[in-house]
Amino acid sequence: MPSTDNLAAHLSSLRSALAEAGEPLSPEDETAALSEGMAFLAALTPPAVAATDPAPPFGFNDLCRIDNIGVQVFVRSVPFEILALSLVGGPERIIHLFQHNLARRHAALLADDIAHLRETASLEAIAEARAHVVCTALRLASMVCLNA
Repeated sequence: MPSTDNLAAHLSSLRSALAEAGEPLSPEDETAALSEGMAFLAALTPPAVAATDPAPPFGFNDLCRIDNIGVQVFVRSVPFEILALSLVGGPERIIHLFQHNLARRHAALLADDIAHLRETASLEAIAEARAHVVCTALRLASMVCLNA
């Protein structure tokens, strides 16, 4: 689960890398990155759960918490085949979220791939794809690449 410590560490790494490349992070960009990361972390932790459980698990069904810009970043970070496989048998709201954030042609390809994989994919392969997708979402969240 991403934490504010991870967020601070990634922000520090980003600041150092940009400084080494001769493109220091402006205070405005740093503030924006930090607030976006904090908003994403807050969205992953519902208030009722935060009071009782310091680290609620983030699962496949929680992908619907990612906003449209975050989904667009996310789909560029996950191989299309793995995304399609992970969506087989998944909730319609999540399938719709991804299709809505793809170009029409890619959304149609995704729908075709899901339909084909629904008949050929094993439950084990679907579970592995979903685990990959969740790990990618958490990695991007800790790197402050997803907004919620």
